[in-house]
Amino acid sequence: METPGALSDLTVVEYAEGFAAPLCGKLLADLGACLVKVEDPAHPDITRFQGPFPQGRVNPEASALFLHLNTNKRGLALDLARPEGRSVLRDMVAQADVFLEGWAPGHVETLGLGWESVARLNPRLVMTSITPFGQDGPDSTQPASELTVWHAGGLGFIWRERDAEGNPGLPVIAAGHPASFQAAINAAAATVTALFAGGRRGRGQHVDISVQEVLASILAGAFPILAVEKRIVGRVSQASWIVPYGAKPCRDGEVLLSGREDEHWQRLVQAMGSPAWASEAWCKDPVQRSQNADLVDALMEEWRLGHTKDEIVRIAQAHRVPSSKVCTPEEVLADPHLAERGFFTIRDSGAAGPLPYIGAAYRLSETPATIRAPAPRLGQHSEEVLRDIGGYDAARVEALLRAGVVK
Repeated sequence: METPGALSDLTVVEYAEGFAAPLCGKLLADLGACLVKVEDPAHPDITRFQGPFPQGRVNPEASALFLHLNTNKRGLALDLARPEGRSVLRDMVAQADVFLEGWAPGHVETLGLGWESVARLNPRLVMTSITPFGQDGPDSTQPASELTVWHAGGLGFIWRERDAEGNPGLPVIAAGHPASFQAAINAAAATVTALFAGGRRGRGQHVDISVQEVLASILAGAFPILAVEKRIVGRVSQASWIVPYGAKPCRDGEVLLSGREDEHWQRLVQAMGSPAWASEAWCKDPVQRSQNADLVDALMEEWRLGHTKDEIVRIAQAHRVPSSKVCTPEEVLADPHLAERGFFTIRDSGAAGPLPYIGAAYRLSETPATIRAPAPRLGQHSEEVLRDIGGYDAARVEALLRAGVVK
């Protein structure tokens, strides 16, 4: 018998598309919440069409991205252009503990589901809204994308590329959808916090998530330096005052070695077989090594290129030297440590076949997050959702299906 999840007594209605709100919903659903994903058949979730797809053939039921973002959800398809469809959605929200949406400010108001309306409809409801710039403020209605909000939050500037001398180049964006995914994690935590508060206060509240503010909060370590020292920290591959430090090439990739403390350097010298050059005067103390960083790196390179990154890490750790290999995504997926902990699981996704799914980045000993079901097909659970959550009888469900309000 499967252990109930930590949130198994909660019902969440998700009306959203894309990355942030659906991932927030997934995090809640993986913890056991009964999550209903509402889609309009005329405008299904955009990630259904973004792939990647098996054999490269577009299939809205086989997008690996959609499948990953929507595990453990039940699908309800409603024609929201019709008053009857909007009425059904309001009925669902009236029965829910959480209403999760990710549309531009003002959109859900057109459906009669703005915060003031749903608070009257369901006083205990927690409504979570995820938008690029929040629900108010001069930029709240500005259109945005993953790229634009990433830079609005300041991370693009901080993480910009730098040349060999450390001079800043053009701003960059990290691969994937890091802005949306960070927002989703914050939104899930805030939603659970609001639910906890609601249990004590007896009423719900509106959770307003600004992706820009989420990203700016990641710079918490940079702002004190800016305020006090009037300088901006940035991405570095080599700390000039620590030699060696940073990722460097080896036989089969890159490896990171740290000589931050002089004792680490002495142990690293032993790990390299105590080469003669390491005992020369210019290499004996941290200041000298810092002043001769290029020479130290050049001399260490011969040793590094003679070993694989696994070999280097094994040797370095045997000598208690801080070290790590630079892992590729393929290596992370095949990591035996993660496999032993069950972080990745292979599940049948339906149309896309077996896929590896990422597990939760935390462990609950009694009520763990689990992947119990694949993402829903469009409208897959419409009838049972209307019956089980909406309380509709068979005749009403049949009438809605026949009229095309429900798919």
